[in-house]
Amino acid sequence: MPISTKDEDREPGIKDILNNTITLRHKGKAGTPSSASKSDLEGYVEFYGYHSLAEGWCFSGWITRQENVADYINRIIVTFNNNRIEAEVLSLTYPRSDITSWDAIGFLIFLKAPSGTTDTLQTLGFCFDDTIKTIRPVEGAHALAETALSAHLRYILSLAEPGLPHETMDVTLNGHPEDTLRGYIEYLGYHAAAEGWFFSGWINRGWDVDRTPDRILVSFEDGELRGSSIATLYSRGDLPTDAKGAIFFLPSTRQIRGALKELALCFGDTRVILTPIDNARKLRDAELTNQLKANLGQALPGLNRVRLKNILKRRPYSGEDTLEALSPTLFLYIDHAILCGQGGLVLMGWMLARPDEIPTLRVHCGSRISLLEPNSFVKIDRQDVLEQFTKHGFDDPACGFIAYLPEAVEPDARVYIEVETKRSEIGYRNIPTPVPSGMAAIRQLLSSVDVRFGDLAPAFDHVLGPAVEAMNRERLSKRVDR
Repeated sequence: MPISTKDEDREPGIKDILNNTITLRHKGKAGTPSSASKSDLEGYVEFYGYHSLAEGWCFSGWITRQENVADYINRIIVTFNNNRIEAEVLSLTYPRSDITSWDAIGFLIFLKAPSGTTDTLQTLGFCFDDTIKTIRPVEGAHALAETALSAHLRYILSLAEPGLPHETMDVTLNGHPEDTLRGYIEYLGYHAAAEGWFFSGWINRGWDVDRTPDRILVSFEDGELRGSSIATLYSRGDLPTDAKGAIFFLPSTRQIRGALKELALCFGDTRVILTPIDNARKLRDAELTNQLKANLGQALPGLNRVRLKNILKRRPYSGEDTLEALSPTLFLYIDHAILCGQGGLVLMGWMLARPDEIPTLRVHCGSRISLLEPNSFVKIDRQDVLEQFTKHGFDDPACGFIAYLPEAVEPDARVYIEVETKRSEIGYRNIPTPVPSGMAAIRQLLSSVDVRFGDLAPAFDHVLGPAVEAMNRERLSKRVDR
């Protein structure tokens, strides 16, 4: 609860909210008029953090009281270490009787924005008609983990007066009450071959079979996981009529220790909070796979059931080409691979895939994983390839490509492509051993393209230009001075 003090050597704020460990240390000023003007705006940000389920940043603290407060806490400028965001925001205020040396009010601001990377807040600016007034975070403030952030936000909402701002903020952060689902997690585990976590339990009512949660946040005692999940429902005769079994898969390479605390997910405004049962089991690969297969046998028909079954079938790369086993079949070959400077790689080859089945392509080399984007390929006509595959229904002669990856290669590590289909099947294609760059490689690269005028600039800006520059820099560094 808020703590009041008359000690003028430090300005108090919210301390130990729900066992919060942040200590607020900032200087107060005694004798301030009870109603400050905009030019006298003072205050601090006491905590902040990214709310992944609501997809935005939350900031809370206090400012000196102003008339028509709602008119100026509606557009802000947030400055992080390496980023600056200016946008319209949602806000609400609440009483702050603990700020004894100011006539102050508390604020809670929500800024819709992509997460990017967690960053350090520098300033929070309030946009007036003719000026911007900024405040700073208190000493020691840092971006809170989402579990701690959610606890703080629930407390702040309990302090705010009822009304439209409160209702809007509550729905934004917590979803519509009538849409809120609940459930339990009965078992979980990390699946090494699938490179991700599985969670299974049940919810009090299901959702449409074609609908799947957009985002998921998993809180353990020793850390958090977040991202996009694949989920499916399955029949459970031991549950009430509307309840369904549920399986969730969250891709991640992090193997977090400690007990599961909570799984939160959302799709649109619908939020689901699942808590572990008292004897929730943490299973190893073999037992986890067997249990999931049994539950997936009862899953409702749909793409997600197929995807989860395919994820369970995944096997790690063993050095073999396995693309031919995928369904539907796609064709991908790399004719040449060229090293470009320190870690760069040029791939020259061809690919045939149906437009609605364009796969996700990842280049692996040691610990490095690089996304290979077909939209960034320099396209090349390969009529010789197309003639052999017209029987499969392909008709685009521009199936050849050149791709450039600036930091894809580690010394002495094998390079291969991992292909993931929209049905979550995984296949592998080996890449020929990359050859060193030199003048011959530069000539080969430039002579391989016949870029149309409209494609000339992007081809040279993003692929050919950077690749040739890296290759030439490497070539010049090896010249012997005479």
